[in-house]
Amino acid sequence: MKQPDPNAPPRVALVVDNPFRDLPGMVLVALRLCQQGAECYLVPMNLQEREIGALAPDFVLLNYLRKGNDALAQHLINAGVEVGVLDTEGGVLSSLNSYEQIMAPSANLRDQVSVLCTWGHKLAAHAVEHRWYREDQVAVTGAPRFDYYVEPWRQASLEMSEYAELYRQPLVLLNGSFSVANPLSGSPEQEANFLVRRFDYDREEIDRYQRTQRETLLGMADLANRLAARFPEVTFVYRPHPFEKLRTYEKLFEPLGNLHLIREGTVDGWILRASAVIQRGCSTAIEAGVAGVPALTPAWLPAAEHFESVESVSVQCASYEEMESVVEQIQAGVYAVPPEVRANLEQVITDWFRAIDGTSNERVATAIADSLTTREVPDLHECRLLLYYPTRPHASLKKRIQNHIRYHLRLSPAYSFRQWRPATTGKWEKSDKSFGVEHVARIVESVSSLLEDVFDVGLATERRAYHFGYDQGKAVRIASKTPVATHTPSPHASTVS
Repeated sequence: MKQPDPNAPPRVALVVDNPFRDLPGMVLVALRLCQQGAECYLVPMNLQEREIGALAPDFVLLNYLRKGNDALAQHLINAGVEVGVLDTEGGVLSSLNSYEQIMAPSANLRDQVSVLCTWGHKLAAHAVEHRWYREDQVAVTGAPRFDYYVEPWRQASLEMSEYAELYRQPLVLLNGSFSVANPLSGSPEQEANFLVRRFDYDREEIDRYQRTQRETLLGMADLANRLAARFPEVTFVYRPHPFEKLRTYEKLFEPLGNLHLIREGTVDGWILRASAVIQRGCSTAIEAGVAGVPALTPAWLPAAEHFESVESVSVQCASYEEMESVVEQIQAGVYAVPPEVRANLEQVITDWFRAIDGTSNERVATAIADSLTTREVPDLHECRLLLYYPTRPHASLKKRIQNHIRYHLRLSPAYSFRQWRPATTGKWEKSDKSFGVEHVARIVESVSSLLEDVFDVGLATERRAYHFGYDQGKAVRIASKTPVATHTPSPHASTVS
């Protein structure tokens, strides 16, 4: 078994939860790290245990640390792999207590995390005050995916989302946010069972939540139909949450030529082209405000959960008639967002996002690079165990036995005993979680000139980056082609206070 070279560039794995939301931001972080001498691997979340186990990286940036991936984090730490966290939803919370309910319960595990990157000061201060994390662990970085709303990345976002140019302007964007009632995978009943089992939610509360979300989903679809019929000269794009099922909406929309159900690309490319954004309890209200686009809320529809940060930056429309009037004024160019909404936006950004200034990617990369200065060589035995024995409970005893045989016979973890060879179904490539070299290369092409650097992008399998003969990997590797200087440790990206 080939041992890692302690003198080789540090290897950093960045977990990508959903490419429709997270991939461009994680690419920016990867590029910044590569400029500081690291090799980066973008790892699909739903394949993270196999990918990370086979890569045996020096550092893993998890997309959260909650009940459910806490065993994975502990296994990595035990293997000598440093673990950091950048929450994919760390700035829009119904309450700070709601964060505590789902986070990893082990104080010992959290104490071993190298760095927690928070979106804003409010969560960071609360995490330290309540001893969830130590102050020296916390870096207030902001969220890299919001960097694309400001220059120099704003233009890159527009270039990467040229598919949106197919839809004429003016364009109004409606965003769904109903993944509990309309989950991407499985049924609402299965989603409810998962939330109760994994996070100890009250079943009656989850049932109420789903009923409310379902009512609001239907209301948003009806709103889209009515507005599209009322304003035939305006394009209306309805974009469900990345974790929602598209099929649910298909039968709800009228066959109108100016109404489109689309989930292509990240939302920034759509918001930057929109004249208005309509949502109910969705963080895209904040994103719209940053982009200078009015965010409207159909306040007559119920909200399953109250997000003060979202509500305060939205124009509250009490009825359909009021919404129609505001949309009409926007299209006529005579509408102005109320001053109190603009003031609220500034405060929300300060409290929950630190700053949306285009440099969150740098702050995250610096926090990771600082953690790598005292790296140790990962334990390959422990990493191989992770490859064959995922920390998530398996569905059946049969699968556990099969993995046990694969491990001891040194077969591929994808080896099929029915086919007598590694299985290659292509199922993952058809999923909403999949991304490949072409997706990453397109982003790199759009931003690399702004970084004044040239990068190598390819599959980790093609670069022989995996251990243990693993050849089923989907991670995308990025490395700088320019010689880099050794990284000098710096203070954390921001203090908590």
